[in-house]
Amino acid sequence: MTNCCKPVLWENHFDNNGLLEMTLANSTQSPVQGWQLRPQSPISQSPQGVLWYGDPNTNNFDFVPGQPSSGTATLPFMQIGAAAALKFFVYYDCEAGAQYDQFNVTITDAAGKKTTLYTKGVSPPEGMQMWLPIYVPLDAYKGQTVQIQFFFNTFDGIGNAGQGVFIDDVVISQSCGTGPPTP
Repeated sequence: MTNCCKPVLWENHFDNNGLLEMTLANSTQSPVQGWQLRPQSPISQSPQGVLWYGDPNTNNFDFVPGQPSSGTATLPFMQIGAAAALKFFVYYDCEAGAQYDQFNVTITDAAGKKTTLYTKGVSPPEGMQMWLPIYVPLDAYKGQTVQIQFFFNTFDGIGNAGQGVFIDDVVISQSCGTGPPTP
């Protein structure tokens, strides 16, 4: 069998395909609080579902008033090829800045070394309550087997009445000899 390059290593638009081997872990004991699929979201980059950190019963992320919460959404391990990149859209309805309501994306290699690829603290305050396109080159991981993780942590129980964090249109692409992936 010929070794074939796939230009898209992994993608999820969260519309009809479920989690596609993603795993979710949340600090709460409730299955409806934290990271979850929201199939019919009023806030989505592409119709109609999203990955959301929130609670559909309250439409916010103040799960236990006065208490912090956190969660992870983790992609499966995959081998990174040439000129690979992570692309996704994120929408914040939470506290601005990096101290509270932290959102970041990490990559873990096969040896367990975790590196931060993106953090909300880098985003401008005007990036709140609008879809932000995020593009992260993965060239440093060519030939490695890695796992990407989205992480959100309130760090406190204050200011958690926003709708939370929404992620949509996650794509990990690579070049198959026709040039780098497009941003």
